[in-house]
Parts: sequence; structure tokens; C-alpha cells
Amino acid sequence: MDWRLHTFLPAASLRRLVAVQDDPDAAKEEEQPSSPEAAPPLPRPAAAAAGSTAKKRAAKKKKQAAKKRGGRGGGDADSDGSEAAGGDATAAKRDEEDLDAILRELNLQPSTSAAASSQQAAAGAAAAGGSRPLLAVNMRHLKAEEELKRMFGSRVVEEDDEEGGAGAYANASRRVRRLAARGLLKRAALKPGAIIMPHDTWPRFDGGICMEAQGATRDGKLQFGYVYSQAYQARASLPWCRGAGAAVQELYEEVQATFDPNNVAALLQSHPYHLDALLTMHDLYRSTGEQAYAEEMLERALYALEMAWHPSFSPAAASMHVPYEEPNAPLFTCLFRYMQGLSRRGLHRTALEVCKLLLALNGDDPLGALCTIDYLALRAGRYDFLYRLVEQYGGDSSAALLPNFVFSQALARWFQEQEASSGGKARGGGGGSGEAGGGSEPRPPSRELLVRAVLLYPEAVVRLQRVLQGKGVGRDLDWAAVLRQPLFAQASDGGSASLAHLLDIWVERQHLLWKAQPIQDWLRSACLHAATAPPSELPDGLAAADWACVREQAWPAGTENEYAHLRLHDFSDAVARLPAEEIHGWGGVGGGGVDVAALEAEMRALAQQIQERGPDLTDEEMRQQNPLAALLRSLLPWANLGQAPDYEAEDGGGDGGDGQQQQQQQQQPPG
Repeated sequence: MDWRLHTFLPAASLRRLVAVQDDPDAAKEEEQPSSPEAAPPLPRPAAAAAGSTAKKRAAKKKKQAAKKRGGRGGGDADSDGSEAAGGDATAAKRDEEDLDAILRELNLQPSTSAAASSQQAAAGAAAAGGSRPLLAVNMRHLKAEEELKRMFGSRVVEEDDEEGGAGAYANASRRVRRLAARGLLKRAALKPGAIIMPHDTWPRFDGGICMEAQGATRDGKLQFGYVYSQAYQARASLPWCRGAGAAVQELYEEVQATFDPNNVAALLQSHPYHLDALLTMHDLYRSTGEQAYAEEMLERALYALEMAWHPSFSPAAASMHVPYEEPNAPLFTCLFRYMQGLSRRGLHRTALEVCKLLLALNGDDPLGALCTIDYLALRAGRYDFLYRLVEQYGGDSSAALLPNFVFSQALARWFQEQEASSGGKARGGGGGSGEAGGGSEPRPPSRELLVRAVLLYPEAVVRLQRVLQGKGVGRDLDWAAVLRQPLFAQASDGGSASLAHLLDIWVERQHLLWKAQPIQDWLRSACLHAATAPPSELPDGLAAADWACVREQAWPAGTENEYAHLRLHDFSDAVARLPAEEIHGWGGVGGGGVDVAALEAEMRALAQQIQERGPDLTDEEMRQQNPLAALLRSLLPWANLGQAPDYEAEDGGGDGGDGQQQQQQQQQPPG
């Protein structure tokens, strides 16, 4: 047989051709007449074949019934029509029964596969029975575009997308813009991800990253991890990359050493999905105020990580574990930054689902998702989920002692009371999302919950009001009288560095929620009651000293900060920015460049140091400081950098104190 026939003929036609060559007579018997334009029949699935057999049987029975009716004769046309209709209905019923029997016999499903149907049925039964995992992600609320459509309508979002697509070619040549206006530059749509909907102008994912299954953990979760190819990352520490030549990661490190952001952008032209380069450009654009470009860089990095997911990796199941180590760290970084960006844009429902995904992937919470998930639940109105999280997270009630959860529970209860009093339906009832689980249980009133929170953490109220007073809120005499009470005047963090850091994060993250005047009045009333009421009128009959003992046991005094890796800047809605001309030596992720958040923290420490010991620095302190921080400090007119003031030299070697006293006497006016 000619090899060209094997190349161009379909498999079915090839089999028939071989049969004709071997036995022409047998092939003629099996040959069926068909039109010359008809295409070769496609192989049918077993269910379709079974249905065809049942239909043939039903047609045969109908013919036999028609012959019997014709043999009997007689009867008018109406009776024949009714009998024919009845026969058709009976035959159709028998056809369905035969088809169902054959499907049961072959163990087939008519529409979806048995695995998918059983999975959907199990998920539905779990949701109906209230046994849905606490951190199970609702995939319907995981896309930012869907929440935008619910907020503004699909028409507005689609029109905005069309305008954004036309503006993608704004900087292109006139010919390219003309072709784009005529619709001649459209290409095949990219595969959408579970979180990110790719833009039409993005290139196709070039691979280099994949996710592999790594077995099961001790608690029964499936563990996954990312693997980088040799072309992506050639490092001696990775056994599968030893001996490889120059890779994209090595090129990035060389580009990073030039301290020029333009070189990083040039690298992305040839390697558009390099994670470190995308995160570097995200930091650069965000620091210069280019939020649209910053979001695109972050979304592209997260899209690349999504495209590498393992087929068995399911974010909705809350039964996956990803260790927080070097190959997997970009996933947590992208998810956390994406969550914070969604919150700044007002998409709190989507941000809540991303935060749940972060906690579900790693229960150790390496990036501090627990410090912001209660804020997102409050902003999204998921109050019942917040209650369940406090009661069930980690299998115990340890989360109930975190300062942010203590105050957030009270605020959630206050919101529910306000909605109930106004006649509106309280949000967070769970609905079809399966997050209602504690809404039916009676809960204490919001005032009682808030008094407990104030008694447990009075220092939180002091720090909160200090920040709000800086914004012009709570400066009245009533608040001043409350804060002079011994409970707040003597409040402290008990010497616990961990508690002090968590209180700062809570104030930075949630102070805007407590800014409204009705909430301020409610908080002031609860604080006054906690500071002046006798123990018999306080919650559980415990005095302030008893609550202080609970706080000391939960947060013992110590200088070691367990949450030192959580930067205060990451929980703020304010984005630290630097002018574009000041961005020089930008190293990005993993490099020794300008870190805006670290620089901001250093400047705060510098301001505190100036208040404590004055503006002077020694030579050793000058060498240890950040160059940019030293430059900013040198601009202070009262700073004396590099040496301490020498009053003895000014007085000619005499006593410094006497010389200074003589100068003061000379400066005094006579009389």
C-alpha cells in the first residue's frame, strides 16, 4: 500500500481499504449505499449506539402493530388516528424504558461523566448538610469581573472593556491602529483562568513552569509544588537543572545587577511571563503611581502560575497544601498582593475569596492573611462567616484571642443590629454560598461583645483613637475624659512585642471602619462602661484585673516578635510612592535595590530615634544607615552628621559647662 494513502486517509477509510484489498467480496457485502458528498461516519459512543438499537426495536414493534391494525380493518379515520397516536405514545414510552435499561446495564450517564456527577452531588449534599469546609472557595466570586458586573451592571463593564481594548493600541503606529479599528488584529482568545481573565493583548503562556503532586500531608491534604524547567531557571541547587546553560533566571539576575528598570522591561519583551521580572515591574509601577500597569504586571504573573496548576489542583476544595518555600513563594506573594489590590479597588467579596484561598493553601499563614480576613468579611458583609472563622479555625477557639477578631466580632454584631432595626435584611446570612453556620445561634449583643474587647485590649482603643485624632476624629472633650480613666491611662501591651505589632496592624488596617460618628459614639459608651462600671455589671462578672491576667497568659512579655515578618506597610491602603527620577538602583524581588516599604519603616524608626536621643549621629551610625535615609536626614537644618558637638573646642579647652553658661549670660539682655 502506498505510504501517501496512510498519510492522508482517515483511520476508518484506511481500514475499509485494507479490507477491500484482502477480501473484496466480504467488503462488498458490508458496503452500504451513501451519497457521494457524505462524509465518513464518526465513531459513536456506547450510549448513542445503545439508543440507536433501542429505536430500531421500537420501530419494528410499531410496524408489527400497524400490520395487525390493518388486518383487522374497519373503524373510521378518527379512531385510526387516535389509535395511531396512542401507539406512538406507547412506543415512545417503551423506547425510553429500553434506553434507560440499557444505560443502567452499561453503567453510563447520558449527559455528564459519572465522576463529575458524583462530585457535584457530593458537593451539593455537603453544602445542604452544612458540612462545607470553612475555607472552601466560592468559585463564582473568585473573578473580579463578576463582582464589577454585579456592582455596575454587565453593560457598563463590557463598554469599559471595549474602550480599554481600543486603547491598547494607542501608542502603536498609524497602520496598526487602523488595522485594530477594522478588527484585523484580533487573535484567538487566551484560556481563562480560575482567578484571572487574560487580556486580548497578552501573549500566549510560554510554559517553563508546572506544578507537580508531592503526596499527602499528615492531615490528609494533597501537597503540590511548582517545578521550573531548565530553560527557565538553571541553578546548582536544583538537581534537575545541573549542567544547564544560560536560563531566563540567569538573564534576569544579570539584568538586575545593572540597576536599570528599562533592562527588566526589555527582558519581559522576550520572556513575557518571567515571575521575578513581572513582580519587579509591579513594584516599580506601583511606587510611581502607575496603578493600571502595576495591576497588569501582577495579574500576568498570577495568570502564569494558574496556567501551571496541576489537573488535580482544585482551589474550591480547601483540601490542598502548598509549602511556603522558594519555588512556591511567588504564588503566595501574587495572591496576597492581588488581594490587597482588590480591597483598594472596593472589590471586597472577591478579595475575601482570595484570602480564603491563601489560608487554605497553607495553614501556617506565612503572609498574615488572618490579620486582614476579618476586615474583608466586614466590608463584604459576610458576618456569619466571620463568626464561624473565629469559632472553628484551627480546630479550636485560639483565633478568638487575636485582637482583630475580638473587635471585629463586636463590629459585625453591631452592623447586624443596625440592619435589623432599619428593616433591611442582614447581609452575611450565607444564602447559597454555604457560609451560614452560626447565624441561627443566639449571640450576645454588640455592646457586651465590645465591652469584653475593651477590657481585654484597652491599649487597642488608645492606639486607635490616637490615629483617628490625627485625622480629626474623636477630639471632643467626652473622648478626652474617657481616655483619662485609669483603664486607658495605664494601658499597655504588657511588654509583648508580638501583641504590640498585632495592635499596630489592626489599627492600620481597620481604623477607617471605626471612623464613622455612630460607631465612635457606640465605642465611647462601651469604653466608659468598661472603665467605670462595677465588676457585677461587667461581662462574666470579671473585673479589669481579671481580663489583664487573661491577656498576660495569652501574650506573655518578651522582646521576640513572632510577627516581625509582617510589614505594617502591607496592611495599609496608602501606597508609598517615590518620584520617577528618584527610582535609581531598583533591584526588585530578591535584589539589593530600593525597598519602599523597608525605607518607610526605617524613616519611622529614624523619627523615633530623633525624638529620643536627638538628631546627631556618629561615624559608625552613618556607615550603617541607608544612603537615601542619610540624605533625607542631612537636609534637616539642625542635624549634625558625622561628629558630636564639641563645646570644649568652642570655649578654648575650658570646661564645657562653664563655657556654655558664659555664652548664655552674654546672650541675656541687660537689666
